Amino acid sequence: MKKTLYVLSFILLGFAFNSEAHSYWIEFTTTPQLNKPLEVRLYYGEYAFHRREKGHPLDKMKDIRVWVIAPNGDSTFVETKQTDEYWVGYYTPKARGEFQVLGINDTRGVQNWHAHKLGIALPKQYLRKEFTLSGTAGSLAVHSGKNSQFLDMDITKSGDEYLIMAKKGNRGYREAKVTIINPEGWMQVRTTDRMGNATFKPNKSGMYLIETEWFDETPGTNNGIAYERVTHKMDTTIEVLVGNSL
Repeated sequence: MKKTLYVLSFILLGFAFNSEAHSYWIEFTTTPQLNKPLEVRLYYGEYAFHRREKGHPLDKMKDIRVWVIAPNGDSTFVETKQTDEYWVGYYTPKARGEFQVLGINDTRGVQNWHAHKLGIALPKQYLRKEFTLSGTAGSLAVHSGKNSQFLDMDITKSGDEYLIMAKKGNRGYREAKVTIINPEGWMQVRTTDRMGNATFKPNKSGMYLIETEWFDETPGTNNGIAYERVTHKMDTTIEVLVGNSL
């Protein structure tokens, strides 16, 4: 039964995101702590199948720029280095509040994606993962405004559900196809409403990968090479607790 579910998930993923079956995502190896280095890893693979690429396929991640937005709005660039299994960088939180770890690759060259039925495309990739360091007695946790990328998602918890707000150009992205993948490969596809909102109810604790994309069908040239469309893809990961931990 589980194998059948995984096969169905793969088909749905290919239908919803036919530019690439693979995804990029950010993970932490430990729980973020004040004044302690946080290891930030960037992976490339098929999350639904627990497959993380190694070696040469990771070369394409070299142009992903990573930075952290602190609660006071300060931005810190995070230098990353390639290993055989992932790219890694470190950031030390110095305050309490909400932090945003963002990544972008908007310098990748034109790609021949005829095999994915997208012709000649210019890809843009966006990443997000957030964490909060809660305040203690007598302290104040700062809640900063979101620093939106061109294609982005805000995800907030509401009871036993999560609200997804997809944004394109800092406005609600209506009728966006959003794919949610849980730690076991279970998958749901949601379509946002006219305000760019959708909801989902998780069924397992752990890290969820949530994706959306948008195609700009305006042709152009990049470094003298013509392309037919620009593909924008956004991947965010969130940590979820269900059951008695809610």
